[in-house]
Order: sequence, then C-alpha cells, then structure tokens
Amino acid sequence: MTRDETRNAGRNANMKIFITGINGYIGRNLQAYFNSPDYELIGIKRSDLYSGIYNTSQPHCIIHLAGLSKETNDPKLAEAYRQVNTDLTKTVYDFFLASSASTFIFFSTVKAAAEFSETPLIETAIPHPATIYGRSKVEAEAYILDNLPHDGRKVYILRPCMIHGPEPKQNLVALYNYFRKGLPWPFGNLSNNRSYLSIGNLNFILEKLIER
Repeated sequence: MTRDETRNAGRNANMKIFITGINGYIGRNLQAYFNSPDYELIGIKRSDLYSGIYNTSQPHCIIHLAGLSKETNDPKLAEAYRQVNTDLTKTVYDFFLASSASTFIFFSTVKAAAEFSETPLIETAIPHPATIYGRSKVEAEAYILDNLPHDGRKVYILRPCMIHGPEPKQNLVALYNYFRKGLPWPFGNLSNNRSYLSIGNLNFILEKLIER
C-alpha cells in the first residue's frame, strides 16, 4: 500500500474541519497538510459563532487554535488573556457541544502544566502555571473537563511545547538569525534544556486524532 493509500484508508470523504486561528503558524501548516479534496478546512471567528452563520453547516471536527500566546505576568493584561484564552475557548467548546461534530481538539500549552520541570510532564501532572498565559489556558482546560460529552464523541486537550518547521514563529527566527552570524553564544554556563516538536509530526498526530 502506498503512502497516499495508507493515508486515505478509513477516511471519510469530504471531511469538514472548522478551525479557529487558521491564519496562525499551525493553521497555515494544517491548510497545506490537508490540501486534499477529502478535506474541507474552514476558518471560523467568534463573531461567526454568535451570528449563527454555521448552525446549518455541521463539521466533523473542530480544532481550536486561536489564543494569546505571548508569555507575560503583567496584571493589566490578565483580563485580556482570560477573554481570549478562556472565554473564547468556552464559546467554541459550547458550539461543539451543540453541534454534531464528533471530535474537538483544543490547543493548550505546556505552560499550563509548569514553567520549568526537572522530570517529563505527563497527563497526570498537577498543573502549576507560573504566568497569566498558562493560568488562562488551565482555566479553559478545566471548563472542558467539567463538561465532557457522554455520547461517545472525542475531546482532546493538547499541550504542545515549542514547535519548529518551515517559516517558524518569531522566537525561533531570532535564534536562527543569531546562529547564522557565527558569533559565540552569550549563554555562559546556563543549563536550559528545551523540548521541541516538529510541525510535520504535529500535523500527523492531528490527522490521526481526526480520523479515529
């Protein structure tokens, strides 16, 4: 069986996927990855959900990517982060519960679990977010977990680490540009191990979650 045949095995034709944040880094890569007649990716906004424009257009899956991700502890921004990362998630998730979609995928963050950890972070780790960003995501996770569907539909909460790939996000761009200069690293004796996830692996994971 070829790669395309394997990829198409068990797939529903014309699978409709609603995505918030479709123009972000992950959303753009998903559009390229799912560039197939078998998939229809539709970007949605909060205003569209409130207007009821999609009430008659039922998706197979909803992926919630939209959010504020810049790390901060500025108390002046706490409400803005709560409105976007927590309240918007509640709105999108309520839309999922009222729809016929069979799968909901929420992109949280590893920062919801901890800012630093000496051991691998797994699902059972008790969240200890250290930033407004992390706390707003934990609140969104809690709402989802308190309102899980009981009809067999699937709900996934993903906490990805830093994602790398073609045309990466700004932090990695700055790091790459510095390395290209060939200058000594100004990091001294710092010990700061980081986990990375390739956008290709993330796309593959999402495809398998959607098709399950």
